Amino acid sequence: MSRRTMNSKKFHRFDFARPATMKRTRIKGCCISSIAEAELAVADGVDALGLLGDMPSSPRAIDMDVASEIAQSVPPAVESFFLSASLSGNDIVDQVEYCGTTAVQIVQYAEANQYERIIEQIPSVRRVQVIHVENRAALDLMELFEPYVHTFILDGGRAGSAIADLGGKGRVHDWQISSEFVQRSSKPVFLASGLNTQNARETIATVAPFGLDVCSGVRRANRLDAQLLDVFTENVWRIQDLVAATSVHTATTTHNGSRQLYRGAEGRLRRVGQNSARDRLAWGLHDGCSDDSATGASLKEMALWEWICVE
Repeated sequence: MSRRTMNSKKFHRFDFARPATMKRTRIKGCCISSIAEAELAVADGVDALGLLGDMPSSPRAIDMDVASEIAQSVPPAVESFFLSASLSGNDIVDQVEYCGTTAVQIVQYAEANQYERIIEQIPSVRRVQVIHVENRAALDLMELFEPYVHTFILDGGRAGSAIADLGGKGRVHDWQISSEFVQRSSKPVFLASGLNTQNARETIATVAPFGLDVCSGVRRANRLDAQLLDVFTENVWRIQDLVAATSVHTATTTHNGSRQLYRGAEGRLRRVGQNSARDRLAWGLHDGCSDDSATGASLKEMALWEWICVE
């Protein structure tokens, strides 16, 4: 499938205030280290970019001037997150104002009065709180931070270790706890840590987050990898299309001797052609579906087709 370009992709700034049960899974590309990487991610349809400030547990931090340059290059419809490890509201405000990002991702647990300073000084900047899912105690942090933030990111850090591990290590945490967090939260929730091209489908099915936050899973030699990113985004969009298929009208027909499947979704018409045996095998599906009714194409049958949006 051809790579999406900035000209052909329709970008929509995501609304942090909407519930976490959105059908479209957002994608945030974190640890962006250059304008070139930002352009690559945007061209592939990523909804948000993460710019890593000084972080004791990560080698991927970038200079503040570089972060500022990247933030200024990001198109208006794409969010930019500055990741701050500071516990000082004033310091966080200074960092965000210098870089000019649209959101701040706070990776430690600051005191309530520090959030109040941030809200007072930069009220238009979105506040994103990282929750390090070390155990079920992570669920208790939800109520503590919900009044001050727009959204959460669930990571696999170890905030209580001797040298604070604030995420970004690709460590998969307990998705059952994350799933419960998503269900209980009144705010949208991103899932991070350990995501890659192999587990994107399972993540969405198990946790059903508002979005996925990917870093190491789409990088090679500490650089954003175009092929890995493309596979990751395609996997995310494919599984969410399959999930959405259960609640939309579907129909099958015959065109030039080959079976085609059509469906209406969000005002758009999608036509799909037969998928490859390799893709069918990757989905763990088999041939033999015979439901050709005008309104009853099965979810299993749909999985045998590659969906191409004809916007």
